[in-house]
Amino acid sequence: MNSRKNNGRSPQQVGQDNAIRLAKWAEVTPIQDMPLNQFGRVAKEPICKLLNISPSTVGSNARLQKIFSDLNDRLRPLVRARRPRVKDGKAASALLDEALRLNCQTTAELQKTQQKLSRLSYLENSGVLVREPTS
Repeated sequence: MNSRKNNGRSPQQVGQDNAIRLAKWAEVTPIQDMPLNQFGRVAKEPICKLLNISPSTVGSNARLQKIFSDLNDRLRPLVRARRPRVKDGKAASALLDEALRLNCQTTAELQKTQQKLSRLSYLENSGVLVREPTS
């Protein structure tokens, strides 16, 4: 275990913290604003990146799996309702792919902007600059 990265926390604690972070994000993020993958399900990778959760842990963390499953259940009726009514399957697929790409991109940009705003607010309030995390 990399104690610097996990600050001395056990893998179980890190997993629990990840699940709590995802659950809180899911509570405050409107379901229609969640990034989708090409299958119309919640896109795990951009969400994990947004929350600084390793995407590989989703498969081994039952709480993360349950949260994503619940999000997909909530999302299912919306995805059906907003599918484009285009007779040409290729055109519909292309429209959906572009919409999903733009949604994911916008969500990621919004999160980055919110993080920057938080860092600047902290600087303003405390006089301490919090550097942007490196990827």
